[in-house]
Amino acid sequence: MRTPRFVLIAGLVVAGSIAPSAADSVPPATQQLTREVYKQLVEINTTQSVGDTYAAAQAMAKRLLDARKQSCIDDPSIKFDVRRN
Repeated sequence: MRTPRFVLIAGLVVAGSIAPSAADSVPPATQQLTREVYKQLVEINTTQSVGDTYAAAQAMAKRLLDARKQSCIDDPSIKFDVRRN
């Protein structure tokens, strides 16, 4: 159960390290999306005793797949192909 939590935390650290500095202006739409993602993650109980880190990982995976699907709709030259085992 530690692995999904580690991956989630590592992803947030990486995302935070590549975020623009405070001096750089961030578009409002990007700020809103960032707040929505963090809010969603905070609302999912991921405590070790009773939490569900898998639910948090699934929520982020859904967001990524939805974004990929939308990019394929916006640009038809991109093929959307997700193979599940």
